[in-house]
Amino acid sequence: RARVASRLQAALHSLTVRERVCRVCGGAFDSVLDLGDLALSTFPLPGDPPPSREPLDLCQCRACGLVQLRHTVNPDAMFRQYWYQSGINETMRAELADVVAQAVAHVGGLQPGDRVLDIGANDGTLLANLPASVWKVAYEPAANLQAALKPHADLIIPEYFPAQAPFDLAAVCPHQVKLIFSIACFYDVDDPGAFVAAIAALLHPKGAWIVQFQDLHQMIQATAFATLVHEHLVYDSLG
Repeated sequence: RARVASRLQAALHSLTVRERVCRVCGGAFDSVLDLGDLALSTFPLPGDPPPSREPLDLCQCRACGLVQLRHTVNPDAMFRQYWYQSGINETMRAELADVVAQAVAHVGGLQPGDRVLDIGANDGTLLANLPASVWKVAYEPAANLQAALKPHADLIIPEYFPAQAPFDLAAVCPHQVKLIFSIACFYDVDDPGAFVAAIAALLHPKGAWIVQFQDLHQMIQATAFATLVHEHLVYDSLG
């Protein structure tokens, strides 16, 4: 029974986490800061099983210099039930309203029927700042956020961008999306190349892609060690 349990645990672990090469160029890694096996971020209730403990090893690619995690945790273990909600934080509500206002001004305003996409739409707080006359699409995999998101989106795709479900979004609106938002989610992406290619297929020639994340230089200057979590796979720098 002990051997069977050990094998089952190993099999479950292999489904949860996998070791990677560089997510941009395929190069090999040098370890920068190996924190060992740490618990995934979650909010277990009394009586729930303890959260999975997975490796958290910050590395740098020898070839291109990109800093990133050595392992990728199955995103379903972190994002299908997601406990952060933008709408409960007054500061975040104001910040997202400002992001939308600046983005709309940058593209010279929005017209009725313009298309807007929010990737990692959370509870819809960002989309709530957009006029009802535009067509709003939300990608959000968290099952527990769908009800809060529904009033703010014309179409919800409950998957990870750029997964196509139930149809190919790029075929429906090729190069027609005036604004694309990816707030605090681009560093969660295991395949940045595929993500950017999908953005390119959707973005209007005069549109804008708004990318928000804490860059590596800012993280180091602020000693923001709390940024090092399993969700954040890539730590981009301007270089």
